[in-house]
Amino acid sequence: MKTKLLGWVSLICLILTVLWLVLRISDTARFGAIESPEQAIRHARRTDSAYLATYVNAAIITLTATALFAGLYRFLQDRSPYWAAIGLTFVPVYTAFNLFAYLSQVSIVPAMSAFVGSEPADASTHWMIAMMVQAWQTSAAAFINALAYAILGIPSIIFGVLLSRSSSKSLAGGGWLLGLNGVACMVGMVGMIVRQPLLSMGVMAGGVSFLLALIPISTVFLKGGSEFD
Repeated sequence: MKTKLLGWVSLICLILTVLWLVLRISDTARFGAIESPEQAIRHARRTDSAYLATYVNAAIITLTATALFAGLYRFLQDRSPYWAAIGLTFVPVYTAFNLFAYLSQVSIVPAMSAFVGSEPADASTHWMIAMMVQAWQTSAAAFINALAYAILGIPSIIFGVLLSRSSSKSLAGGGWLLGLNGVACMVGMVGMIVRQPLLSMGVMAGGVSFLLALIPISTVFLKGGSEFD
């Protein structure tokens, strides 16, 4: 099959992911980490372009990653139709959860925070808004976001293992990194459930592994990488 289109999708996903990383680092450097409901409320009231760009970009990454996994399914289905189909099944769930987590930050959250800004609100209302702020690591939105990546971890592991069997060392390496991303995201999800900060960092570690996996995957497919030998 032709793989250059898959290579372009992978490259676009790589570029957007790097942009997301730059935006998040810049945002944290400017405003610091969110560690309390009060800080989450202040974050929710932001309307600057950097805030909007961060979450719109994250939503586009979600759609691009969905297309990438669909392309990987097509590439791998002849090699292992059963496992490739199992992996693809979980991708739409990831897409729905992640789009909600990200797009709510530029739609639902600003609307709720604007209402609180104009009307008297009790502590429970403030807490509800804080729970919708994805950047606060203990919020419900952050949990949904981490759950989305944990779910995507299943096809990441399946597709990663299948890619690791490629005769191309670069593609195989990308497969191992993709699988590692899936494992790390699942560990991060467990960390959030048991309230273990160190394990929770698995989500971020998984993102880094995914970013690194896209480099050899993009390179091989853009060069017209061949099927498995």
